[in-house]
Amino acid sequence: MLNTLSQIPDIALNKPIVSHHAGTSQSMIRRDMEPEIYAISNEVYHQGPGISRSALMEFRRSPYHYWYKYLNPYYVPDAETPAQLFGRALHEFILEPKEFEKHYFILPKFDKRTKAGAERWSQIQIEHTNKSFLTETQYQELQQMAESFQKNKVALKLIADAQIEQSIYWIDPDTDILCKCRPKSDTGTFSAVPRKPWRSSMVSCSFKRF
Repeated sequence: MLNTLSQIPDIALNKPIVSHHAGTSQSMIRRDMEPEIYAISNEVYHQGPGISRSALMEFRRSPYHYWYKYLNPYYVPDAETPAQLFGRALHEFILEPKEFEKHYFILPKFDKRTKAGAERWSQIQIEHTNKSFLTETQYQELQQMAESFQKNKVALKLIADAQIEQSIYWIDPDTDILCKCRPKSDTGTFSAVPRKPWRSSMVSCSFKRF
């Protein structure tokens, strides 16, 4: 049974971004991202080096599931559902308001069926090509949910003085592989860990073995 990175078939590793050396993918141990805590964007985190828990869960299913999703150059991720979009928007609206402004545009009400409306819609898409669109109703729902959150003393205490969406990198002591995680909120659990060395000191952050 295939259950280690060194047992991934060569055919699954025969891709330009991977070098099959000593059973370890070089894309996982690249040192251009040193063990540290970084304030980087979600996009940079997911596109950068290091193996995450999500990747390990795919590998647990099978090495080919991991290859298909993380090494396959033709992989196309599933389209985001409306519920996922709204959940992502709520997260950023409450925890990362500056990021919310960068990633979302609130659509005003207008009739896209008219010539003027169609032209306006076309212009909005050009001007905000990298943003997700929310309706005014959805935006009002976000405001109401945020107001409810602000009234929850327990919730506020959980994020008080917390570092939001920090990207944490460390070297796994058993495999010498660069690992990463991105907790939604860090209240000091990781920042209190000595920065160097990160091999034995980051055991508390390492993934559950399988």
